[in-house]
Amino acid sequence: MKLMPQIIDSQFLIKIIKSEANQEEKQLFENWLNESDENKEEFGTLVLLWKKVADSKLPPIPDQDIQWAKLQNQLAKLNSVEPEEAKYPPLKVVVPETELISKKKIGEKKDYGWILKVAAVFVILFSIPLLIYINKNSKSAHRVKQIISSQTESLYSLVAGKGERKTILLSDGSLVYLNVDSKLIYPARFTDSSRVVELIGEAYFSISHDASKPFKVICSNTITVVKGTEFNIKNRNDLVRILLTKGIVETFEKDSNKGITLKKGEMVTFDEKIGFSKPAKANIKHFLAWRKGKFSFSHTPLEDVMEEISRFYNVQVVFRNPAERSKNITGVFDTDSLEHIFSIISLTLDVKIDLNGSKVIVQ
Repeated sequence: MKLMPQIIDSQFLIKIIKSEANQEEKQLFENWLNESDENKEEFGTLVLLWKKVADSKLPPIPDQDIQWAKLQNQLAKLNSVEPEEAKYPPLKVVVPETELISKKKIGEKKDYGWILKVAAVFVILFSIPLLIYINKNSKSAHRVKQIISSQTESLYSLVAGKGERKTILLSDGSLVYLNVDSKLIYPARFTDSSRVVELIGEAYFSISHDASKPFKVICSNTITVVKGTEFNIKNRNDLVRILLTKGIVETFEKDSNKGITLKKGEMVTFDEKIGFSKPAKANIKHFLAWRKGKFSFSHTPLEDVMEEISRFYNVQVVFRNPAERSKNITGVFDTDSLEHIFSIISLTLDVKIDLNGSKVIVQ
């Protein structure tokens, strides 16, 4: 049996690009990419950078020699040196004996040589099922088609169940980080005139810029339109919350031409009965704590706190005393230990919380 290589260098990457890798070598990349959101973010960056330095569209795979020459010239410009002086240190990813790839550390200074060299690797990844697990959802797909007539025919759904989070790299290079108990409905490839997805639950979007083809997110009875920016949308308990972290977005109620413009750091909510709230400054760290693996609560009823915990840990919560539901708590909690979270809540609110397998009793 052929052993999986322990180090990935430039020769190995070229082997991947040329589709000469065996199944074990492909598995190496699957493990590394799926190990963390940070690794997926790196590949998202590579995709965007590739689009800037490569002339040909994908597929097919560009000519290796021509593209490496272009990459060298690009690196030379970045470093203000002649192409022949540009250095390309090999990428090294060490694989422990457990075959789980160690997380690659990214320093404060960007290593553009490494990024440019590995940019080509993403080409082969589109032919390997390693980014996500997808399944057709015809009912939801039909609903999206009714809302946006220009949507493509091939629609898929990515589901992050309770206790799991997922990340997807869309065909235009946009990244979507799906929170627990959420679903994203998206096309295999966007059309020439439209980029449309639908969200159920919560997700953070990092959208590839395209002024000629705005990106639209359908969520409940709202449509959020951007050209290239980053934002978070949450839809829970019949309330939609849109938080902008970069750039500018517009959000509309369906069948309405009157939109609300959000600027960086602003948030707006939508309620089916009262419509949109006025845009207001928001505490980004608080509302995006989930992206850092934390819970952040501010005068939050214990019932809502337990609802979030139930989603993240995939547990069932039962209140023996209804009066405990309305007790409020404020604080930031790491998600590393459920027992530690319950200990702090118990001491703070003077309640008893018992964890028995997948069932939580509050009394």
